[in-house]
Amino acid sequence: MVTFYDADRAILDHQRVATFDGSFPWRRQEATLSVPLKAREAILRIELFGAVGELDIDDVRVSPVRE
Repeated sequence: MVTFYDADRAILDHQRVATFDGSFPWRRQEATLSVPLKAREAILRIELFGAVGELDIDDVRVSPVRE
């Protein structure tokens, strides 16, 4: 989940990167998000969101997309 904030740290938007259910082998997950024009800060959260279990994550990257 990525939360975008404006200059006053008010929330502009929440965007989910991926949803995972059950067990599965390692896989690559990519997402392209639209950054709100007034965004000055973003927080990337990696969590179980209340679920019980184990989540292994490797090689997290955030990169700009050039148009």
